Amino acid sequence: MNIVLIGHKSSGKTQLGKTLAKHLSRAFFDTDEHLLSTHPDYPSIAELYRDKGDAYFRDAESNVLQNIDTQNSIIATGSGIILRANNREKLKSLGFIVYLHAPKETLTLRNQTREQQGILSQKIDDYDYRDILYREITDIIVDASLTNSEQCELIAKELNDGVQ
Repeated sequence: MNIVLIGHKSSGKTQLGKTLAKHLSRAFFDTDEHLLSTHPDYPSIAELYRDKGDAYFRDAESNVLQNIDTQNSIIATGSGIILRANNREKLKSLGFIVYLHAPKETLTLRNQTREQQGILSQKIDDYDYRDILYREITDIIVDASLTNSEQCELIAKELNDGVQ
């Protein structure tokens, strides 16, 4: 079974995903990294989004998700991947869903120095809407303020307790 990490931008999905993959001896797949690998002219997700626009970006992001065919992996997703209903269905079909939750204030602080400020401010504005969507498909909510080790232990315990 895959473990799928969802959450707001800068909640720590990629970092947790890499740590969790190592902790559980699983492969790691990052939808944003894969999306960038298919667009080599763009050095960052923010630049791809700004240049191509929201509709193109969401289509490309959905295409990456819909073509994931992996088992027993850790999958980190882009923060807006839950905006489309078909993506939420695909996420549910992929495996155990972990919502890495961080309060709006924490994300705002984390984002202040990031180069993606233009795209990030938009996402902070729709925090409450996305929070509802994340919670709709989540199997477990993990506090983003915990250390990666603590987060890994919580997820591993949940999986070992038979939630699979």
